[in-house]
Amino acid sequence: TFTTADIATLTGIHISANYNTMVISKNKIYNFEGTGAGSNCIGITFNGPGAGIIENNLVGDLRTPNAVSPNSINGIFLGGGTMVSLFYNTVWINGSSSSSLFGSSAVDIAYNSSIGPYDATFRNNIFVNLSTPKGTGVTVSHRRESIALADYNSSSDNNLFYAGTPGPSNLIFY
Repeated sequence: TFTTADIATLTGIHISANYNTMVISKNKIYNFEGTGAGSNCIGITFNGPGAGIIENNLVGDLRTPNAVSPNSINGIFLGGGTMVSLFYNTVWINGSSSSSLFGSSAVDIAYNSSIGPYDATFRNNIFVNLSTPKGTGVTVSHRRESIALADYNSSSDNNLFYAGTPGPSNLIFY
């Protein structure tokens, strides 16, 4: 259990280095809680700028019960890299907040165009987000910071994206 109000962002694994290929494999990341209003919880962050393979990981039980943010929980956050492959991962998010603004994402791609070409391949993953959104926040299975889908590799297949009962605040893709 890792609980804190003192750290703004709790991250299970954070990679931000230029390697030929970084592999993040066979990890269980769970039971994190940021109790501050500005807290964020992220299971895995990959910021490149090299290539990454994220495979066979289990991410869940990330909590920010007092967070005031439209995206305070992220199972997997991709912020950069030339090529990132997600294979056989399971992300299960079920958060809530007592604040008036709360949102979360099972997987979030925030591609940084200054790093260069990007290629994301998703295969055989389970991305479930059953969080309770508040205010203008949304519960999202697959969030992207850009509308461009050119970086979503066409060989991506066999993924389960679920964000609860469909509605204006429960979205598969945002």
